[in-house]
Amino acid sequence: MDPNSFENNALPKVLIVGDTFTNAGGGGVTMTNLFKGWPKDKIAVATTHVALSGLESCLVYYRLGYKENKRLWPLNYIQPKYESGPITYSPDDYRPAVITCKGRRSKYNPIVKNAVLTLFQFFGFTFLENRFKVSESFLQWIEEYKPDIIYTQLATYELIKLMQAIKQKTNIPIAIHIMDDWPKTLNKPGVFYYYWKYKLDHELRKLFNKSDIFLSICDAMSKEYIARYKKPFTAFHNPIYIDRWLPSTKQSWVVNGSFRIVYTGRIGTAVTNAIIQMATVIGSLKAEGENIEFDIYTMDIVNPKLKAIRNIDGINFRDPVPHESYPALLPNYDMAVIPLDFDKDGLRFVQFSMPTKASEYMISGTPVLVYADCRTALSQYAIQEKWGYVVSENDSEALKNAIRKIMKDEQLRERLGKRARNISINNENAETVVKNFRKVLSGCLKN
Repeated sequence: MDPNSFENNALPKVLIVGDTFTNAGGGGVTMTNLFKGWPKDKIAVATTHVALSGLESCLVYYRLGYKENKRLWPLNYIQPKYESGPITYSPDDYRPAVITCKGRRSKYNPIVKNAVLTLFQFFGFTFLENRFKVSESFLQWIEEYKPDIIYTQLATYELIKLMQAIKQKTNIPIAIHIMDDWPKTLNKPGVFYYYWKYKLDHELRKLFNKSDIFLSICDAMSKEYIARYKKPFTAFHNPIYIDRWLPSTKQSWVVNGSFRIVYTGRIGTAVTNAIIQMATVIGSLKAEGENIEFDIYTMDIVNPKLKAIRNIDGINFRDPVPHESYPALLPNYDMAVIPLDFDKDGLRFVQFSMPTKASEYMISGTPVLVYADCRTALSQYAIQEKWGYVVSENDSEALKNAIRKIMKDEQLRERLGKRARNISINNENAETVVKNFRKVLSGCLKN
């Protein structure tokens, strides 16, 4: 499907604040696919990101730097300081036409930085370390761009406050898109835990009351947020451009040689422990004589917790591949896995989330093993639609038995792969999802 086939003349001018177009995270991937084909003269980004990518989607940026980010002492001395201002790229070769954002990095010892940040968290100052404001230059840039709507993937207290300030000064309609249930997990134990629990909830609800469009990542989150915040949330997950995936989708489920398992993406919050458990179980199967390999494509290899599995036979850490290579990469594997942590904090974070990779694994035709609590939206979706093999109990032996079963049963692999592909085509097809997304955002023009 050609994204340019959509009606573009009636689309609003959008300003994206916070995240940007990138393939380094689920939010960036989802945003890139939702805005694919949006006219470049109707889209701009204001972000704190230093390295900008996704130039095929947007050519106009504003770097949120020291003019907007007033760091609390002593962090203003020991953390990097970046200049503020617009960045405009040439539509011909994507080379920078004007660059006013050059970083000045601190020379302070990382140990000192970490010590200060740890103290800040314990004493409840974490939410004060970055205090964003709408500078005169940023406000002027917004007024010159004249957006019809502001879209943000809200995820931090600082961004909540910045969006409140933007709304107060411009009164431009706001569309909020929630990726994970961070409102329940952003606050960490410390001296002022209960103060910040109240403060976060209060400020978020205040922003919701001033916002116009409410988006979630899946139906389970919409249902929860409608009940929790009394706002009309609509679900938009990572859409799939069918024509890009189908030419490479899996056609044979015969295992040739070793049984190859794949995981792609981040290894961090609500994922690390499950990945370690998954790798340990696969290593155990390898030690028992099974011809099995587990390839992990991630940029989070520096995660110190992964040290426990780096030297396990059969576990192979790979450098991330370009996201556009996924349609050719995933079908080469015999199984893909989506593991989520079972602990209380992990469950709270991902319970109402839907991993970006889910729709991509499904369309690839590679059978998917979901290892996650039965209360997560991911497990419920896989069980209800029968597109994945689900292990919903935190049990290494059950996980091992599931992997062995999928290894030995070609018909099961084919049934799972075909079912997942069909569900993805029906539910995540960009032709439908992106049209609905554009219709929702275009609603601001009627007000």
